[in-house]
Amino acid sequence: MKWYSPETLCLGSAVFYTAFKPMELSLLSVLIPLVLLAGWVSLFGRRGRLLFLVLLVFLSASGAVYHWQSRVCIPFPPEQCCSVNGVLAEEPSWTSRGNLYLRINLVHAGQINGAAGEGAGTISVFLPEEKAPRSASWIRGDSIQVSGSMALLENRPVFFARTLNQYTMKTPGSFRRRLLGYVRQRAAGISDFSQTLLPALVLGLNHPLQERCTRLFRETGTAHIIALSGFHSGLVAALLYGFFRIIFGARGGLAAAGLGLLYYLYLAGPGPSLVRSVIMYEIVLLCKLGYRKPDLKKVLLASWLFSALFFPPSLQTLSARLSYLALWGLLFSTGHFEGLLHFIGIPFLRKGLSASLAAQVWTFPLVLTSFSVWYPAGIVASLVLTPLVALYMYSSLLYLLLPDIRFLTFLPVLLCRLLESLLIRGAEFFRMIPSLSAASAGPGLFLILLFPLLLGVVYRPGGNGGKREPEPELRLSYGD
Repeated sequence: MKWYSPETLCLGSAVFYTAFKPMELSLLSVLIPLVLLAGWVSLFGRRGRLLFLVLLVFLSASGAVYHWQSRVCIPFPPEQCCSVNGVLAEEPSWTSRGNLYLRINLVHAGQINGAAGEGAGTISVFLPEEKAPRSASWIRGDSIQVSGSMALLENRPVFFARTLNQYTMKTPGSFRRRLLGYVRQRAAGISDFSQTLLPALVLGLNHPLQERCTRLFRETGTAHIIALSGFHSGLVAALLYGFFRIIFGARGGLAAAGLGLLYYLYLAGPGPSLVRSVIMYEIVLLCKLGYRKPDLKKVLLASWLFSALFFPPSLQTLSARLSYLALWGLLFSTGHFEGLLHFIGIPFLRKGLSASLAAQVWTFPLVLTSFSVWYPAGIVASLVLTPLVALYMYSSLLYLLLPDIRFLTFLPVLLCRLLESLLIRGAEFFRMIPSLSAASAGPGLFLILLFPLLLGVVYRPGGNGGKREPEPELRLSYGD
């Protein structure tokens, strides 16, 4: 499709308005581009008008779902709230300051004067770790009641709890609870480091002592390795496909991989990056089952539009935006970097370095503007640490599947410890590479840094690798 075609312009408008929705654009800044777009696509006749109508319906539905899912209703002023009661929306995580971070679907709220009322929406709760000694076994769906005070941060209510009043397990004997407890227990049998790394890699579970592990990978620019995303779901899909293909054949293996990914999403939780990757894998698997070759750029766009329609608040999280930017870079810029690195004779190394460069370059503007620091070591560190993490994950899965008998688990444990040692040594080595810091950061800096990248995608006079297409020569022939 041409960039000026109604399909491209309507799709681009859908992505733009769903990406910048929280910026609370003024009415004129929203209507003027849409009016201009309506005038342009109407030149293409009925097809253009129909596409514009679909765009309006999509944006209206996405906006309604966004406001519904991001709403927070409290029956009195937030500063008068002294207690909240709700259901955990996700597993707890721990901050570097020793606090427990919870996301709660609000049910009831209590007022200072003793009154109480029903609430709605999802709020953030911070609770001191010493007030919740068994918090490592909490899972989403459990009920919790805490007391403290509420404040508004960036116009969003945040509850700072001081005491835990009540905690109720919704399903004490559920399979998911027993599985998460089993993974945590077996991981502790390998080493202290694996006690935090293994649950994070397999099911995205946080741990009270995870800060050391997280900081080590973050300071090497490879924090995405331990955050559940397409890398982890891809390893799970490959494992399921390889196993069930032996039993049911190729098509049976594809179907089993698709169903297994959906169940894996249920077990690990609907994180934005994992949701994006599972949607993309499901579309690719459906294309494979229908003997169609998937276009990954269209699959990425379909994943964004699906999330924008059904889970629009998730697209405003930093992890989701980094995930989409990284994959955008892989699909659109890997070929450019591979052409620039043509002097590297080893194809595997050239392709891997090109992919790493593409992902890092496209996420660089957002990382620098969000954290005021960027770790260029991630360009090379990803090439070294990613294969080690893949081997560690497969070794740990083998260890978890085997019975807890010493002579059976001896070799997997030994391999996990060896890979863990290599990961730590490699990360500590790459951490010595200095980082790039910005004194001030914000949306303006993000747009300034992102513009050259967009220009590089739109304006490509020489194609991939900077090589121009041969032009026909004009030759004059003279008669005798």
